[in-house]
Amino acid sequence: MDTVTYPHEEVADFIQKNFIAVKIPRHELLEQIYRVPWTPTILILDPDGRERCREVGYLPPEDFLAHMNLALGRADFDDKDFSSAASFFQTVVDQHKTSETVPEALYFLGLSRSKMTGGTNDDRRAIWKQIMEAYPKCDWAKKVSVYFG
Repeated sequence: MDTVTYPHEEVADFIQKNFIAVKIPRHELLEQIYRVPWTPTILILDPDGRERCREVGYLPPEDFLAHMNLALGRADFDDKDFSSAASFFQTVVDQHKTSETVPEALYFLGLSRSKMTGGTNDDRRAIWKQIMEAYPKCDWAKKVSVYFG
């Protein structure tokens, strides 16, 4: 990550804009507290130190950005900031089209937009249909298949 991903200009800018980045060398106490069995492990923590997202292992720059946008969207979704969440999910869909995170982003984009508008199943179906058509064998397609059976 140090030689390829973090020095990448877009990744560095994204981290600077969205995080307070801290690189901590392996330490037994931290491994126990945060259950870090392997490096690299990327943890996104909230201001109270609670884990919001975890990624284990190397990610090239494009995948790193997709995963981090998805993570920030999930955190905002959990915090009921559906507008911000939808923006992060839309970024994954629009800017990281080849990422394996796209079906999950579409799933939560459908939920976020529905929550924003007080929408119906039809609102979610319109977005979730994209999962069924483009990613029919993924787990997210299985999760929405009940609406298309």
